[in-house]
Formats: sequence, structure tokens, C-alpha cells
Amino acid sequence: MRDNSQILQSMRSLLKLRGFKSSGTTFHSAAPNQFIDVINLQGGVRSLAGRCAVNLGIYIPEYEVVPGKVASPHKEYDCVIRARLSTLVFGEDVWFDCSDPGAAELISNLLSSHGLPWFERLSTLAAVAEELKAGRLSNRVGWGMHAAILKDAGETETARSFLRGLQGPSATIIEAFAASIGIDLN
Repeated sequence: MRDNSQILQSMRSLLKLRGFKSSGTTFHSAAPNQFIDVINLQGGVRSLAGRCAVNLGIYIPEYEVVPGKVASPHKEYDCVIRARLSTLVFGEDVWFDCSDPGAAELISNLLSSHGLPWFERLSTLAAVAEELKAGRLSNRVGWGMHAAILKDAGETETARSFLRGLQGPSATIIEAFAASIGIDLN
């Protein structure tokens, strides 16, 4: 079994040309709009040992989960929007075999054809709001962030409708959250 060093080298070669910097197995790029695109090569453990997955994230500083906590370089798990590359491409979670001689090239090709265009498509708050309205990001963004992004993108009525339609959280929690972002649900 080989480690993931060949895959990382291939990713570094591709992503360096696109302005990404690396720290260990994580790559990040500050986009012109201040969103930070994050790519992480996650190594498998236990039954997934010898395999890896590629995680994507978009860090939006205005939506820091823990205010005042400025992590740099940013981690994929701190991102507002998260996706797994294989899920974007294949519609399911796929872990790549690190010992496969073609894995490095495959992952780089998938990043070029699907990952990087995903970041480009979601490079503004308005674009993120459109994806949320279309239901293409609903399972990748928490409900509070979902509503806040819609409101901040000028989609207050859509945010209000979204919050009114929530089933999971209690009505009290939803109303308190709505009030905290300036939305009256009554």
C-alpha cells in the first residue's frame, strides 16, 4: 500500500497554478471576493485505511461560526459550505485507493473539471443564495446559515419562507434566530 504523497504532489502542481497555498493536506486560496476556497485530502482510517477522499469548503468570513476565532490557514470543517468532491461528481461518497497508480491523475482531473468550477460558481453571496433557492446546497449548509445568507443577499422574503417551513427546530428557536438576523416571522 502506498501513502497519499503522489496524490498530494499532483494536487499541489494543479492548485499552485490556480493560486492555492498548501499546509499539510489542506489547500486554500483567498478569492477576490474574500471567500476562501479550501480543499482537503482526507486519509482514511480503520476500514478505509489506504484510501482518501477530497473535501471542498467555502469559508465566508462574515459567517464565522465562532466570532473572533480566526483560523489560518482555514480548515475545511470550519467552512460554511462543504462538499465532498466525489459526491459532486458521482452523486455518492467515493474513497479513492491511494495504491492505484491512476488515483493522482484522476483526482486532479476531477478537481479541474468539477471542484474548481464549483468554487467559481459559488464565488459571490448572490450566487450562493441562488443555489440555496434552487435547493442545490440545502444539505451542505446549516439552516441558520441558509437563512442568513438569503437575507444578506437581499432575499428576505425567501429567507422568511424558508424559516417558516422548517420542521426540525422548535418554533421558539426559529423565531429567536429570525429576530437575531432581523426577520419578523409574524
